[in-house]
Amino acid sequence: MTQKIFISSTLILLVLGAILWNQVFQSNPDTETATKKDLEITMYRADGCNCCIKWSDYLITEGFTVNEQLVGNLSEIKSDKNIPSELESCHTATIDGYVVEGHVPAEDIRRLVSEQPDAIGISVPKMPMGSPGMEGPREDPYNVILFGDAGNHTIYARYP
Repeated sequence: MTQKIFISSTLILLVLGAILWNQVFQSNPDTETATKKDLEITMYRADGCNCCIKWSDYLITEGFTVNEQLVGNLSEIKSDKNIPSELESCHTATIDGYVVEGHVPAEDIRRLVSEQPDAIGISVPKMPMGSPGMEGPREDPYNVILFGDAGNHTIYARYP
């Protein structure tokens, strides 16, 4: 009889331990929902721009929700968002009050939202080969630029 009580007690303790382990070490659905909400980005692009579509697809694979807005005049969006002409690219996005111009890597967008610097946003000027959405036969070096409203620019990240 004592052996049956011991085995039953052991099984109960194992089940309770597994439940506790799951509660402490497994992800919290509320946290996952908040993270996904934080990764919602709106992208403004022209119709038919394949590299813009590729960048959007890349962000989706990186866990972002991308709300694409087709616009007839991207220059108006860029002007409204105070993007300096030397930092312009083919599409403009917004996330959490920041501007993301061009083919910016997902890790730099996450860093921007996490650090919340005093800036308008970040940009990968032009369309460098090897940046997300611009994959091709080579990888050109490029910088991610952090820019503010006083015309100040600084290198936020370098690739490769």
